[in-house]
Amino acid sequence: MKVNIQIRIFCLLVLLVLGSAHTFSQEYKGTIKYDRTLYYSKVIESLPYLSEEERDRQKLTWGKDEGWAHPYELRFTPEQTIYTYGEQERENAYSWRKDEFLLVHNLSDNKILHQRVMGGDLFVIEDEAPKYKWKILNEIREVAGRICFKAETVDPIKKQTIHAWFTNEIPVSAGPEGYGGLPGMILMLVINDGTAIIEATEIELSEPLMELPKKIKGKRIEQLAYNEKMKKYFKQCIDGERNPYWRIRY
Repeated sequence: MKVNIQIRIFCLLVLLVLGSAHTFSQEYKGTIKYDRTLYYSKVIESLPYLSEEERDRQKLTWGKDEGWAHPYELRFTPEQTIYTYGEQERENAYSWRKDEFLLVHNLSDNKILHQRVMGGDLFVIEDEAPKYKWKILNEIREVAGRICFKAETVDPIKKQTIHAWFTNEIPVSAGPEGYGGLPGMILMLVINDGTAIIEATEIELSEPLMELPKKIKGKRIEQLAYNEKMKKYFKQCIDGERNPYWRIRY
């Protein structure tokens, strides 16, 4: 009986989320800072061509639990989001080379402009935003001081399971890494059981700076064509026993 009551309460909360997201989104603008942490030992574990001995050797090289954290930020209004690198604020932080990366999502017409590197080549995807099939799960947690609901989807290209934690306290249907389509802002992404974690660390609700570079470099391409290139790139890397994530974002 207690479990049934909990499920009913959760379902009611989800219905309230669904009903409130659009109503209040016009009031919300701001900047969210994220840490994007990649656990490279887990990346190694996912490579199908490695033997157990090679996996163990790679774990010793990279460290079992050490993750590499990099700062990102999402600037948002009800009409647009801009997601790119943030400023490194920690002293003695790991210095890293930044590839070209920018993701602009026009929420009003659901169009994206996505600058990213694949295999050493720079592309700019201009197309409709990808649509994800989300399943809202029966879990709640706090992220960056906000109550969040859990949802799940699958990346159809990389075959990665994605868990998102979203909040209706910021009722803008958006999030980091190009994920969105939920009734609220995504504050945390967990990719493939924690191989990569993108988590909000600071939220500022105020008028954000939304300026874009005057020139965005890269070969223009549609999403479908980019996906086909991605599939080909992954197959070539795996068939050649090379780690595809040396030259592409996980």
